[in-house]
Amino acid sequence: MGEITDMPAPTWNEERSDVLKSLAVLEVIGIDTRKDIATLGTAVTNGLIKLADRDQEQQEKLDDLELEQAKRGVKSKGQTERLGTIHDRVVEIEKLMPTVRLVLAVGAILGASLVALVWSVITGQAQIVF
Repeated sequence: MGEITDMPAPTWNEERSDVLKSLAVLEVIGIDTRKDIATLGTAVTNGLIKLADRDQEQQEKLDDLELEQAKRGVKSKGQTERLGTIHDRVVEIEKLMPTVRLVLAVGAILGASLVALVWSVITGQAQIVF
């Protein structure tokens, strides 16, 4: 094994020089770190701005969709009311259908008798006297 020799104690100037070198290295590292932090801050700010823009666009689209949905709701309500009115009319007409059938039957019988009368006058089987 080798001998352990005592190293001479560093002088005050050597210690001062080592400390100054270390401080210079730390300052360079600090400057680079500040630049990195500034770059990172800029990137984060730009990202937040882009997100805010996208959020604004999406909010506008959502507002447009809500407005469109409200318009459809009003339109649908109006159509529902009209459909209700039409349904009421159909119910009223259905109530009148037996009467309409009776009138049609009477009209058909009278029409057939009128055609028979005209035919009998044409063929000479009947005469109209005034």
